[in-house]
Amino acid sequence: MLSTIFIALGLAAQAGGQAVANPAGPEIRGVLFHSPSCPHCRTVLARDLPPLEELWGTRLNILRVDVSDTRGAGLYRASVSALALPEDRRGVPMLLMGTEVMLGSGEIPARLPGAIQAAAETGLDWPRIPGLDEYLTAAGRETAPGLQDAGQGPPSGAGLAWAVLALLVLSLVGGLGARVFDAGSGDADRYRTPPLSVALIAGSLVLMGLGVSGYLALSALQGGEAVCGPVGDCAAVHASPYATVLGVPVAILGVLFFGGVGVLWLALSRIPQVGGILLAASLGGVVFSLYLTVLELFVIRAVCLWCLASAASAAGIFGILAVSVPWAVSNGTGVE
Repeated sequence: MLSTIFIALGLAAQAGGQAVANPAGPEIRGVLFHSPSCPHCRTVLARDLPPLEELWGTRLNILRVDVSDTRGAGLYRASVSALALPEDRRGVPMLLMGTEVMLGSGEIPARLPGAIQAAAETGLDWPRIPGLDEYLTAAGRETAPGLQDAGQGPPSGAGLAWAVLALLVLSLVGGLGARVFDAGSGDADRYRTPPLSVALIAGSLVLMGLGVSGYLALSALQGGEAVCGPVGDCAAVHASPYATVLGVPVAILGVLFFGGVGVLWLALSRIPQVGGILLAASLGGVVFSLYLTVLELFVIRAVCLWCLASAASAAGIFGILAVSVPWAVSNGTGVE
């Protein structure tokens, strides 16, 4: 409450009463990217913007863009690409005003009052973001003249995503084909102990998938941004509406999947009857990873390297299990 009062008083002192005396002055426009799951965004929306908007009235026009919406996520990606923002300057809340980029609940309230005051005499048009014109039209807002849509094109990291997609399809087709072949040969109920090297690879894949999912789950629960790497746009993927299932972050589902597969595999030597559950779980993981990878390429149009690593792990695990674990075993000799 006190911080809100100080912001308003500080801005009033800077403006020298100009906003109140000239409410019909030139408009000052900006775009704020935010997400409902981001606590820092809620701070900016509830604490920092209201006193500024009350002080400047209709002269201050801040467009709120929800990046959890598909259209909003697309505009965010276009902004990051057009501005060539480095990894450490991406995320939400992010406010674009003119050529300025303000990031976070600390930087926005610190810089926004000065940016507004600097534009008080001449006004400030919408930032030049590819696709903003169409977004404003869809939102029923006044558009900015002369904006050009640079086009989307393939998302960063698309080649790697296609490779993982091919791996998932190969694992799915090959694994299911192996099960069909075993069923036809009457050998479907025999457990084949994988060589030690293969078992170590499979164990490493489980640990890698668990580690990746755990990192992403921790980032989601803390409301932070995962560090993506040299290619891709993890922030856009995790801000999309597909990042949760029934309100549960996909990363948490990944933790449960890889953890469950690991436990079942360890139990398999003592309880061979869990083989069917293990196979079904690993098959579900591959199918879901395939679905998410297709979404990244064709719907979200952004690639998350961590998600691709998780998908590749799921593909490898199912490929190994499909040729070694029976659906059901009775004392190691037949199908129950």
